[in-house]
Amino acid sequence: MNLITELLDSLTRDGPVSEVLVGARWTLVGGQAGWGMAGTRAEETGGHASNVIAQAGQLTDCSARQLAEMAGSAVPLERSVGLAALNSLVDVDPSQTVDLNVSDYLVEHGQGRNMVVVGSFPFLERLRAIPKRFWVLELSPGPDELPASAADQIIPQADVVAITGTALINHTLEGLLALANKVDPASGQISDLMAGSVNLNPQGLRVDGDATFAVFTGAQVYNAESVEDGDVIFGSNNADEANIYWDKSSGELQFRGGTTKHGWITSSGKAVFGGGDIVLDAQGILMDETFAVFATTATYQGESVSSGDMVIGNSSANKANIYWDKSSGVLQFRGGTTVQGWIEKD
Repeated sequence: MNLITELLDSLTRDGPVSEVLVGARWTLVGGQAGWGMAGTRAEETGGHASNVIAQAGQLTDCSARQLAEMAGSAVPLERSVGLAALNSLVDVDPSQTVDLNVSDYLVEHGQGRNMVVVGSFPFLERLRAIPKRFWVLELSPGPDELPASAADQIIPQADVVAITGTALINHTLEGLLALANKVDPASGQISDLMAGSVNLNPQGLRVDGDATFAVFTGAQVYNAESVEDGDVIFGSNNADEANIYWDKSSGELQFRGGTTKHGWITSSGKAVFGGGDIVLDAQGILMDETFAVFATTATYQGESVSSGDMVIGNSSANKANIYWDKSSGVLQFRGGTTVQGWIEKD
């Protein structure tokens, strides 16, 4: 019994399908039972006719389980749809899941050991100096990468093996696991596998190849931070790492380092940067009480200003500043609001 058959036999749910989306890199299947994602495989080794989905245009007439059966197809695109559908049917117990950054895991477990990565991941450069020996196997190898055909010589030498989930789609995973001694010969069970496919489970969506994207469904803790239903993170919220955070409850788009907010845009269109030093809103631009441009009539530091006026410096009492009065066309040199000198337009 192969892995695809075992996975299909383990499914306990089914339901109608409402969406099947096949993109250049990812394939998404969603419906009543849930949502699942897999990499898109579109190689055409036997010509265009060998890579056509037979039921194209009618896929939503199938149940999720019926689409999951395509994971065993000989057609690459059908396998992508099949694995995405299979992912949508996997029962996930949130209490048994952890948020895991793949690159952090490999750094931790690859220190001083022999490591091979099957697939070209975005974090490879971070890993190269960590292991004792390091190899990358890729179907279309680039610089410092080996062809996939070298797997039988390289993988048996490795202590740590990271395999892209695409290997399950192209039906090479079992052979790779056997080379890595990750399959128990007696039971056929996988003892340890880290793969790159994306699963959409009750907690939301993770694209965690390098902690790059997360959408949350329901309140939970993500990398030690409390998040709520509908929140979104682009980038990593680990300490000192840059990220963009959408806080659904407040309607704010936040620009952060770790979990520290350095700038934000509100639902009203107000933009704040530098931790509050720079503000852009319907009134104009304010910069830490040292520079202001006004887009409308307003009161600024107790003084009435008009659209187009500008202040450089602080217009509080006894503070030096330069004031551009648009209506009069006069550039004023002031102490507080008292004009000490000016340049006229004539």
